[in-house]
Amino acid sequence: MGTTILKILTSNFVSKLYIDTLNECLIRTADVYYPEGWILQEDNSPVHKSKLSKEWKDSENILVLDWPAYSPYLYPIENIWGVLKQRLSKRPLNNLADLEVAIIYEWETFTPDFLKNFILSMPNRVNMCINSGGEKINY
Repeated sequence: MGTTILKILTSNFVSKLYIDTLNECLIRTADVYYPEGWILQEDNSPVHKSKLSKEWKDSENILVLDWPAYSPYLYPIENIWGVLKQRLSKRPLNNLADLEVAIIYEWETFTPDFLKNFILSMPNRVNMCINSGGEKINY
């Protein structure tokens, strides 16, 4: 089943490339899985916060969830990247082409149910963060 379309980037990540990536990979997938609407969660990367990116998201009526800076432990995607890295570390990768093939293969094995577990962990993560006074949590 997989997830959103995965795009392998071969250049620096700039606002225009971010917009193109959202347009090519996220919008269609999100609209199919969530026809009733969806909210985009981003970190505070300059690419995400640029004037060009903001204007484009506004023009596309994309709702963006406000998110605190320096809080990667609250992003489910960080855990998903961790799983991906762990799986890749167990493979013999001899060159960039091997790495790209392995990334795409592993990405496509992530099922909606697997990913949903990370999303469902959010209330617990938020409670842990509140209980820690906003300090880093181990998750």
